[in-house]
Amino acid sequence: MGDVNSELKKARNAIREAEELSKRGLFDGAASRLYFAAYHAARASIWKSNPEANPKTHKGVAILYAREVVRPGRAPEEFAVLLSRLETERERADYGGTPASRDILRDEADRVRRMVRHAKGLKPG
Repeated sequence: MGDVNSELKKARNAIREAEELSKRGLFDGAASRLYFAAYHAARASIWKSNPEANPKTHKGVAILYAREVVRPGRAPEEFAVLLSRLETERERADYGGTPASRDILRDEADRVRRMVRHAKGLKPG
């Protein structure tokens, strides 16, 4: 099992970093940090749901989050959709394409905060 508390701390830190980057107008960096906040929340949720799970890639995290957490009803489907959407935004921000916007980031940050709170409150098993 991975370190759930460490993943949750990384998620919370990534949200704070996204907020700081956004305040400075660095929206692409903020989009990347929001994705990683959701990514770390997903990893924590996976390990709470199945301590034997061992996702090794970003795609693996998305697949295991859907299979181990969302499908059994331990988290709303909107969080899996959010993780996927943020990964797309991060890739666009990191590798070129349409830049992230302040309005989108504000809405997504609220959703990511809910996802992190949900992961924190998720009961093992």
